Amino acid sequence: MLRRFVRCAIVLLLSCSVYAANEHPLLVGVRLAETRFKDWRYGHREYRQQVNCVQFMVAVVEELLQRELTEDERDAILIKKIGRRRQLRRLIVHNDIRIRGIQTALVQMRKGQIIKPSEAKPGDFVQYWRLKNGRWVGHAAIILEIMNRNGMLCALVFGSHQSLGGVGIGNFEVGLNDPQTKTYLVRFKS
Repeated sequence: MLRRFVRCAIVLLLSCSVYAANEHPLLVGVRLAETRFKDWRYGHREYRQQVNCVQFMVAVVEELLQRELTEDERDAILIKKIGRRRQLRRLIVHNDIRIRGIQTALVQMRKGQIIKPSEAKPGDFVQYWRLKNGRWVGHAAIILEIMNRNGMLCALVFGSHQSLGGVGIGNFEVGLNDPQTKTYLVRFKS
């Protein structure tokens, strides 16, 4: 059922998209999910056929660019250059570019345009952080659908999700203009 939904969404997306079929981020993500990452589980150990959200974003961007990322580009998406983990809270509170992940990487490569929540569309990338039990938890994905929930812009996202145990459509919605969430959106530019 889930795969049928993804395929229907792609057909709909293609019918109204300005992207070429081979460069739309959502289509690239679905193709990777059904080929390279088929049967992979959520995690960070590639040698065990595991992929987490930011590793999946790296794979999508490499496919879009048709090249391997440099170490700095990869590190930006993987949010590696933040120093000590205990500094994370301060960096998030101050909207430091190092915690913006995919947004920072694509903008620095001149392959991304920062967008507002009100401009978000299917195929845009999102990196977000929210407080959970007093701790900041981050996630990155590709927007599949935008919904307005009484003024709250929410996104259904596609990527590698811990809650799913792998790659697919998230079983949750991301509040794009939620004041409790730090959200960073970027649109891929070819």
